[in-house]
This record gives sequence, C-alpha cells and structure tokens, in this order.
Amino acid sequence: MARIRRGVSRLTNFLDNCLTEDRLDSTGLTLQPSPIDLYELAATAKDSAQHISGRHHIITELDENLPLLNADPQLLLILLLNLLGNAIKYSPEGTEIKLRIHQIGQSCRFEVIDQGQGIPPEELPLVFKKYQRGRASGGVPGAGLGLSLVSRISELHAAQIEIKSRENEGTHVTLTFPLN
Repeated sequence: MARIRRGVSRLTNFLDNCLTEDRLDSTGLTLQPSPIDLYELAATAKDSAQHISGRHHIITELDENLPLLNADPQLLLILLLNLLGNAIKYSPEGTEIKLRIHQIGQSCRFEVIDQGQGIPPEELPLVFKKYQRGRASGGVPGAGLGLSLVSRISELHAAQIEIKSRENEGTHVTLTFPLN
C-alpha cells in the first residue's frame, strides 16, 4: 500500500507540474492571489511530501505569529512540493529535510534544507532551465520541470531565489517573498 501511495503521489505531482507548466505558458495567465495561512500551507506540504517518502524525516520550523502571505496558493504549494520532492529524491533515506518559514522585515523567507548529495558547482547555474537535469540524476525519476517551475512561480510573485549546495553535504534553497 505504501508503495502504491508513493507512486500515486509522484504521478499526481508530475501531472500537476505539467498542467502548471501549460498554465504558465498560456498567454492569459493571471495569478489568483489570496491571503495564505502559512501554517496550513506548511502542514499540507509536509503531509504531501510524507506520502512521497515515509523514509525521510520532514521537519517544519515556522516563526510564531506569521502574517498571511498574499500569493497564489495553488502555485505556492506546487513550488514547495517541487523543492521537498527534490530533497527527498536526492537525500539518503533516514535523513532530515527541513522546511522553514520566517518573517524577516517586510518579507517572508521559505527555506528547504536537505542532507543529500548536493549539486556540483558547475551545474548550479543550469538548475532552473527547463528539462535540465544534472549528471547525478541518472536513475532518479524526473522530467527536469520542477526547478524550472519553482523559478517561474517565484518570478511571478516577485520572490528572490538563492541556492547553496555542497556535494555530498546537501542543498539549501531560500526563497524570499515580499509581504506587500
């Protein structure tokens, strides 16, 4: 049953990515922002990620009294699921994956931190390109859409992305969203 659930979750995430890609490519795209409860968003993302893998420890760390974030909730969830999904795919079983959400001044910072294989420095500039997969992705399922979608969704929300990664130590992705 667990394997079937994981397979269904991966397939659902893949289809969501394809549909989101089509939505982003359409000329009539309009964001559908609404106030998002970040505690609820983090809980939903964590639950969905746990369905992908019950063999990783997904930890959420959120500031107390986070404000509502005005953003497109569907796109933001897809963004988080892509980051958490990558962390799961490229991290050894039993390791921790952290999702942190903090308010810093007039912005909201999302962080996804893993203890995975990391990204080679020469591949970091390429990770946000559509259909681009690193050499370490051999044998790991994926289409190369995830980080491309993360980048596009971030741009639509005027968010900044930063990736720090060390081979065999892990990856730390930071997204900073303006609150206004």
